Amino acid sequence: MKKVLILTTKDRPKEYTSGLKDHLQNDLDVSVDIAALEDLVFICRSGEVSIYLPDRQSIDIFDVVYIKHWHAAEEAAFVVAQFMKMKGRPTVPTECENIVPRTKFGETFFLALNSLPVPDSVFQQGSESYVEFYEKLVGDLELPFIFKATGGKKGADNYLINTKTELEEAIKRSPDQIFIAQEFIDNDGDYRIINFGKELKIAIHRTRGEGTHLNNTSQGGDGELVDISTLDQHVKDISLAAANLLGRDISGIDVVVSKDGKPYLFEVNYSPQLTTGTFLDVKRTELSSYIKKLLND
Repeated sequence: MKKVLILTTKDRPKEYTSGLKDHLQNDLDVSVDIAALEDLVFICRSGEVSIYLPDRQSIDIFDVVYIKHWHAAEEAAFVVAQFMKMKGRPTVPTECENIVPRTKFGETFFLALNSLPVPDSVFQQGSESYVEFYEKLVGDLELPFIFKATGGKKGADNYLINTKTELEEAIKRSPDQIFIAQEFIDNDGDYRIINFGKELKIAIHRTRGEGTHLNNTSQGGDGELVDISTLDQHVKDISLAAANLLGRDISGIDVVVSKDGKPYLFEVNYSPQLTTGTFLDVKRTELSSYIKKLLND
């Protein structure tokens, strides 16, 4: 028997969707399940993405996914649509495939689905779910792990978690945030790489200050301008591929190279601090050059 999954959001009355479920089962002789987008669990391990219902069934057991309501959880709908597309299964409405991811959640899973390297990650909509399934989280990511706000900027609401108590305290300190949990990549700094169009133009190597895991210059880290030509070619290739995939012709790509030499994409910022932060003259010069090129094309 074919299986259909109906996804909705928690702000919608359940009785509307339950009537639809009965109709589809009777009319088409199919099995229908209903779930809320906010209740899905998203996991990326070693580059492989899985999406689970609350009972830990994978959504790839379904033949068709119908996202009845999605505006209250756009990025979850986007990741589901992209995941099912990779599995060769239809998702309707197809417009969900074209949502633009704007947070660390949507970006991370979209990059992973397109075979670009990201840290192992777990995303659940409700912060308390991370506490409830803490042991499972540690099994997926090991200790310590990073717990950061999906929409956090300049290193804010970004925690290094060693214990369940630290996780609970982080949630209390940032009660209004939605979080993603990721493996901690031990490193000697990261790169903020800025592209203009199809070219990488600026690279800043950032190293963390005393007593923090954050390399952000806004969090006390040091920044050093690096000649783009000296960067490892693989780092350059994945950075430009990530910007192109997300359609960002001006972006700040954050890349961490682990101590064993493996690069990971952390973020593709759509607003890469061209008016704040370090090396403003260099950033503004490159922006002017790019705008000039567009004017002359």
